Amino acid sequence: MRFTGYVILLLAAAPAFGQEWSVDVAAPRKRLVARNELTVYCHSDREIEGCTEFLGEMLRCQCRRAGGDWSMTSHAQLIPYMYVTRPVLEEHEQLHIDDLRQQLNRYLGDLSARRFPDSASCGSAAEFEMTVFNLRMDLFRKLSNLRLH
Repeated sequence: MRFTGYVILLLAAAPAFGQEWSVDVAAPRKRLVARNELTVYCHSDREIEGCTEFLGEMLRCQCRRAGGDWSMTSHAQLIPYMYVTRPVLEEHEQLHIDDLRQQLNRYLGDLSARRFPDSASCGSAAEFEMTVFNLRMDLFRKLSNLRLH
């Protein structure tokens, strides 16, 4: 059997064989900044000493047959950028990263537990989840701030 580059790309993009979902949070990129620069980096007009932005937020979902039903596999990816006025604040920002990872694990676990009667309904749900992923991440960030502040 001959594999094309397209098939190899799909296999590389999927979660590991047998795994229904995965979360990839890159090591945070850290930067010490002056307090007056935080309004630019953190997009906040509140008095804060640090923040973490998440760039490269991406959710990839694929459908597969699971017995008589269809289910989703999914892979989320984030790249945290941490901006702090003092190094000691990195520990608090890491708590937010860990909290988001936990929220994503629960969310992707719930996605993988869903069952669909056919490929089309699974594909529609997968497309929706990928489209609204940035909005869902906004909610996860708000929940993290409520929990940790």
